[in-house]
Amino acid sequence: MDALAPLWLVARMALLFAGLLGPGALAMRALGLPCTAANCFVGSALALYATVLALALSSTPIAFATLAAGLGAIALLAFIVTRFRRNPPNATAGENESWCAPFTHMGAWTPLYLGFWAIMLFRAVHEPL
Repeated sequence: MDALAPLWLVARMALLFAGLLGPGALAMRALGLPCTAANCFVGSALALYATVLALALSSTPIAFATLAAGLGAIALLAFIVTRFRRNPPNATAGENESWCAPFTHMGAWTPLYLGFWAIMLFRAVHEPL
């Protein structure tokens, strides 16, 4: 049949993994959190949710191009924050830290992080799927 079908499948899978792990990995580096696969996925899911929420609130159609632009903007912002940080934090996985370590090491990002989760919980209670 089509000889390029396996290559197309590989390209689509690479794009999927780049979208599901890339923005989260850059966000974890910007926040100074451990860059594990689970953290990268959660960060990317959070970025994807924030992108969809921003597109819905601005009445912009949700399409591949708008999602890619939103995730790209978040990834670019995280890269810029990481690049121009004066003293990069030591983000190593597996340290013996308490459960509240992400909140104590985020500094000025803590209110934004907690505010986002407050909005997520509010929406989950008042507008469940």
